[in-house]
Amino acid sequence: MAVITGTTSSDELFGTSEPDSITGLAGDDILDGGAGLDTLDGGSGNDTYVLDKIAELKSDFTTVSGISGFTSPTYAMFNHWPGTDQLQIDAIFFAESSGLYWGQGSYYTAGGSFVTQWFSFADVGGVASEQSITESFFYNYHVDQIVQDSGGSDLVKSSLDSYILGSTLENLELTGSENINGFGNNLNNRLTGNSGANTLAGYGGDDVLDGGTGADLMQGGDGADTYYVDNPGDVVSETSTGGVDLVVSSLANYTLGANIENGRILSTGSSNLAGNALNNILYAGSGENLLDGGAGVDTASYRYAGAVSIDLGISGPQVTVGSGVDTLESIESVIGSQFNDTLTGNAQANTLDGNVGFDLVLGEGGDDTLMAEGGYSAAMTWSSAGHYTDEFGNPGGFDAWYYQGETLDGGTGRDSVSYANAQSGVVVNLTSGLGYATGAIAVLDSQANVLVTSNGDFIFSVEEAIADFADHLFTIENIVGSRFGDVLTGDNAANFLNGGAGADTLIGGLGNDTYYVDNIGDVVTETNATVSTGGSDTVYSFLSAYTLGANVENGRALSTGVAALTGNSLNNTLYAGVGNNVLNGSTGIDSASYLYATSAVTVSLAVTTAQATGSSGADTLIAIENLTGSNYNDTLTGNAAANLLTGGAGNDTLAGGAGNDVLNGGTGLDRMTGGDGSDAYHVDNAGDVVIETNATASTGGSDTVYSYLSAYTLGANVENGSILATGVAALTGNSLNNTLYTGTGNNVLDGGIGADTLSYAFATAAVTVNLALTTAQATGGSGTDTLLNFENITGSNYNDKLTGNAAANTLNGGVGNDTLDGGAGNDVLDGGAGLDRMTGGDGSDIYYVDNASDVVVETNATASIGGSDTVFSLLSAYTLGTNVESGRLLATGVASLAGNSLNNTLYAGAGNNVLNGSTGVDTASYAYADSAVTANLAVTTAQATGGSGADTLVAIENLTGSNYNDRLTGNAAANTLNGGGGSDIMIGGTGKDVLTGGAGNDIFDFNALAETGLTSATWDIITDFTRGADKIDLSTLDANTATATNEAFNSVIGSTAAFSAAGQLKVAGGVLYGNTDADSTAEFAIQIVGISNVTTVDFIL
Repeated sequence: MAVITGTTSSDELFGTSEPDSITGLAGDDILDGGAGLDTLDGGSGNDTYVLDKIAELKSDFTTVSGISGFTSPTYAMFNHWPGTDQLQIDAIFFAESSGLYWGQGSYYTAGGSFVTQWFSFADVGGVASEQSITESFFYNYHVDQIVQDSGGSDLVKSSLDSYILGSTLENLELTGSENINGFGNNLNNRLTGNSGANTLAGYGGDDVLDGGTGADLMQGGDGADTYYVDNPGDVVSETSTGGVDLVVSSLANYTLGANIENGRILSTGSSNLAGNALNNILYAGSGENLLDGGAGVDTASYRYAGAVSIDLGISGPQVTVGSGVDTLESIESVIGSQFNDTLTGNAQANTLDGNVGFDLVLGEGGDDTLMAEGGYSAAMTWSSAGHYTDEFGNPGGFDAWYYQGETLDGGTGRDSVSYANAQSGVVVNLTSGLGYATGAIAVLDSQANVLVTSNGDFIFSVEEAIADFADHLFTIENIVGSRFGDVLTGDNAANFLNGGAGADTLIGGLGNDTYYVDNIGDVVTETNATVSTGGSDTVYSFLSAYTLGANVENGRALSTGVAALTGNSLNNTLYAGVGNNVLNGSTGIDSASYLYATSAVTVSLAVTTAQATGSSGADTLIAIENLTGSNYNDTLTGNAAANLLTGGAGNDTLAGGAGNDVLNGGTGLDRMTGGDGSDAYHVDNAGDVVIETNATASTGGSDTVYSYLSAYTLGANVENGSILATGVAALTGNSLNNTLYTGTGNNVLDGGIGADTLSYAFATAAVTVNLALTTAQATGGSGTDTLLNFENITGSNYNDKLTGNAAANTLNGGVGNDTLDGGAGNDVLDGGAGLDRMTGGDGSDIYYVDNASDVVVETNATASIGGSDTVFSLLSAYTLGTNVESGRLLATGVASLAGNSLNNTLYAGAGNNVLNGSTGVDTASYAYADSAVTANLAVTTAQATGGSGADTLVAIENLTGSNYNDRLTGNAAANTLNGGGGSDIMIGGTGKDVLTGGAGNDIFDFNALAETGLTSATWDIITDFTRGADKIDLSTLDANTATATNEAFNSVIGSTAAFSAAGQLKVAGGVLYGNTDADSTAEFAIQIVGISNVTTVDFIL
């Protein structure tokens, strides 16, 4: 017999084969008496008893009564007094060969009550069986009672067919070799099987399940579970609601099952591990591995390896150095080891995490995230600029811990670097490729500097050698700063700059930059005001009030409470937050966007006070012109200005109001009402409804629908339509004069009734189009189109060939060297920019000439068929070609226009013109003058016309005035003078003149008897005299040549009466006759068409 006494620590005490007495004293002890009837006393602490006879209990448990069926001593009821003990019953011999036996135990609670609790144990081997029954019963006083309490981490060993851990027990170990089962609870359990085929179920909690060597079924349940798989027959079952789970495999081949996120290879030989459709992390083993991520964004991790070199650009086996020869398939990301790794990405978007150690991380192509931390320790000493190192403890040097900076190369794509863990503010400049952090150190000489890398470790350097141990950043686009005051500078790319907490300075540079502002002291500097080079920049504000700085275009309120966001002089987009916002666009054309709203919004630009938007708080919109909705069913209303309303996703209702509005409902069934003004509608759903209520173009404007549908017909009061669908599409007009724009695919375009125009303005190459064809025709640059009911064509920006039909067509070539053929009909041909060839054909055609190399071909010289044709010239000099009757100057500066041998009409421009009629009877017209003109055909030099520049009239016989009060004077030839609109004065001069006053109160002025003859071959003709409005001015004529003074005409006699005195006038046969010498014959005559009688009130005498 041995007497064994432990210590006050936690002891493991083992007896002999004799009856022993073992005392544990304090501590959590394990007491195993071995063979023999032993006395076990654990003392204080959480003790474990290993029994082969129940009578071995000395204290803590006392036997109360017996139960039949056991070898002596047969005890089955225990009293448990205050203590914190675990009872393990081992090798109890049953009197029967099988069966389940019940006993009862009791203990005192914290309140002093005596509680009885049943327990059970089973026969696992028959009479005299030496197999172990591992059934643990736990009773406790106060918090140490394991079954009833959650304290400690407790283990149950069981060989029962099925065992369920109580609600406060953590761990279960199945013993023996039978096929038995174990079940956990909602705690973090560790369930360990035996050599049999076990079923282990963890239920809730983060569980570890190891089935042992048998073919086991393991079910982790909820929580982040870990499974150990060592038998090909092992089955792992996980639910979709479980946490992030891990399978640790010792097999040669293993594929992660459903709902398993991660896997790890434990075997040291050649092993393969395959992922599933989830985003898996696959941990490499030490042998030759094949890691196949499968679908999802998958990661190969070398956390448990030595230093590795991994290149995702290698598709076959690669020597990793620290982890064997591995093959990586369908792997997008890599995590390095705890040593000095080299990680290289590929053309995809990679996440490369160097882990600790001095890592070289190369992103290569794709939008990569690069992470690296780590360092080493050494000492350095300096005497001049440069770095010098020596052993620790060198008394002549300054010893310091330092960590070498990382080399981060993002390659192509969008890559990030984070200094979130830095211990002081960082200064990062992507332009120079250098990131470092400033900090405070003890006394150093004046040349010393201290730097801190991304993991917060100090770097010392000297003068300009700072870069030696700073982080070297290559092709990095995004920076996350520290929690201190940082200075982050971007480069020419689109940068994301997040200074973190602290008052940061963020400098974007070129590109579309994004800034995070969360401190009132943050300063955003965007130096480039040009969007084409400086990009479109955005500030994400977490503040209660923020105003966009210079050259920043956009802002987003991320504060969840009341927040104000104010724009600048640019065209800003301000994104509303979830709280009550004040969005003030300031100057510029600004937009309020509800893109990030969590449900539908109702917003009106006509409301200038706070308005309940629905899901985005009560917002006040100031100086906002445009609105963008959410992804839900929004109601957006404009105001009297020109608004852009964009609905986004959802079934939206948009109302533009007055102004030239653009309404784009986005996806969904949208209802769009433009109101007054020239509105544009974007239609992408057959259920979209366009409502244009105003049919009057002067107020309702000229409206356009942009259609993404395969077929669309313009609704009432909509003038224009454009196909944006890229495939086969049809567009039909209405009763208005429509312009229909073709798409890039094969289109059917039908103008309907009205004078409609077909436009290829958006074609991607030259087109050939013929309005005379009503079947499908290959256009060249715009698919194969069928054209119905069109009168006019507009070409592309390329070298087009446009042909009209027998109707009156307008052909506009646009940019490019175009060939236009009007055919029959009165056509308008405008080649646009480029060297154009224009053929009018029959009819009265109009040509626009804007290039000296433009060619006008008018083949028909017969006016009755070829018509009267006109060239509108934008050149500084132009001469009418063969068979062209008229020309008009559209050039605004000095310009000349020359006629040909026909009777030409030359229209003056706004500048100083030379109009040369050449041969023929030619007319200079001021019909387009913007004010009254004075023109005199007797003047052959430049003359100030008043309303049309200083013009020189050469070989001009006739004049036409403007719409204003003109003064037109002829010369000695036979002239035709037409006053046009306004109250004009016309002086025919000598010669047989034809005078037409036109609208207004006109004066026909005769200053000498020689200006009009006495016969029809010589007298002047007034074609449109209106009594009571027009006047004939004879005041400068001497009515009585017998006197020395200039006498006035004094009477009008009857048409049949004979002249009897000087100064008499009469109208006979529509001709006005005047007598100046008192004889019976007239001295002058003027034909007045349509007038048979006049009085003195019709004259200026």
